[in-house]
Amino acid sequence: MAYPFQKNRKHLCVNSLITTISESYEQIPDVRPNKDPRKITIHDASMSAFAMMHLKYPSLLSFERDKTEQEVRHNLEHLYQIKKRAPCDTSMREILDPIDPAEFKKPFKTLLSNIQRGGLLKAFEFHCGNLKNHYLLPIDGTGLFYSCNNKTPCQECCTKNKGKANEAHYHQLMAACILTRIKKQSYHWLLRLWVRCLGMLSRKIMAFDRRSPFAEFNQILIQDGSSQAVHQALQNALPGRFSKVSPAAVELHAMIDLLNDNFFRVQLTEDTRSERACLPSLPSSLALCPILIDAGYFERDYFAAVDDREGSFICRAPQSINPIICTAIREDGKYLNRYQGKKLKDILSQLPKDLCVDFDGVWPQDKSQVFRLVIRWNGEKKKWVFIVTNLDRSEFTLCEVLQAYRLRWQIELLFKEVKSYSGWHRFNTRSATLVASLILLSFIVATLRRYLAHAAEAGMTDEISTQKAAKSGKSLF
Repeated sequence: MAYPFQKNRKHLCVNSLITTISESYEQIPDVRPNKDPRKITIHDASMSAFAMMHLKYPSLLSFERDKTEQEVRHNLEHLYQIKKRAPCDTSMREILDPIDPAEFKKPFKTLLSNIQRGGLLKAFEFHCGNLKNHYLLPIDGTGLFYSCNNKTPCQECCTKNKGKANEAHYHQLMAACILTRIKKQSYHWLLRLWVRCLGMLSRKIMAFDRRSPFAEFNQILIQDGSSQAVHQALQNALPGRFSKVSPAAVELHAMIDLLNDNFFRVQLTEDTRSERACLPSLPSSLALCPILIDAGYFERDYFAAVDDREGSFICRAPQSINPIICTAIREDGKYLNRYQGKKLKDILSQLPKDLCVDFDGVWPQDKSQVFRLVIRWNGEKKKWVFIVTNLDRSEFTLCEVLQAYRLRWQIELLFKEVKSYSGWHRFNTRSATLVASLILLSFIVATLRRYLAHAAEAGMTDEISTQKAAKSGKSLF
């Protein structure tokens, strides 16, 4: 998708906008009785307060703590144009409290005029029915200051319990902002951002023991999906499988790189789309690259394509499979020749539940495709587990195939991490584009967290849990 080139306008860049504020604060009169040139000026105190808000410091004390750092001092001097030094928290209050708040509102009109003349507000115009060229302006208020001891309130103070012993004074702040609708360009921009993050922030952090047969693989991919309900108003655009419980839902089909412990490919679809239709396209060669696949993506033609590209796969098969048995070998090495030529459903009741069995099987529809089938009994769920693979029996034992498939659980942990700690939940919006954009933001956050955790672990002797890193980084992101 092509985007129109926008020429940079110097009067609308950050430096120019901050300069406009700085020039306005230079005009604030200094009414202090002792005008010592060594004192902190009104301009420097005002710009320090603006810098603290612009840099989103949670308190005056946190700004006071960081302002002496080299990077912060450099920004205060060159970006926020503070000529001498930033005041401490007490001095900032003493200097700015007597000033009329109207003085700090003056640059706002100039800034808004520059933005309007530059045409930047065109993207924020809201059109709905007969409403044309309007702006959406949500307004809200919040308590800003509260004191029970201040006996001389300022002119801006509100009073609570007036005339009583517990009389208190407080300030209220009302603020508004201009909203815009997220457009499709925003979604594609976020998608490109995530792809770039995956390319820049992926690093190999896992490896098998050299004695393991899986040590020869350069890459291990895991394919699975996870669904999430969305606003029911989207049921036509994003219909859900469970129409009564969740009439609208999305499903994210993802592939992760196990050795890099991060995402490799994603596809976001409506929840009703078949999982098999969302299998990723294959490259020309898959040498030394096995794929672990969940039962919902079971597709024999896809497995044949992986095999043709010299790749490997391990997939849990659905309970409905019924291949013809060619070879049967019990876990202890005994050949079960009596099962040859029979269908799987006909012999299941005869198989030992305390031992796994290794089969070679073909499907009646295409007897040229021979797949390896590993079967074990799950005592907790009271059912058989079928694992289909093309790994060579001479190199990978029955137990090694079962252990390898257990690695697929890593993608389930990644989905849980994104939903629990990165903000992927049921977003209360009726916009399908906004839903997709917010989901992408959730995965961008998860990608950054995992990279930071692995980067920190590289310089330590201890291991760092990505789940604990996600929990501790929840407020940071």
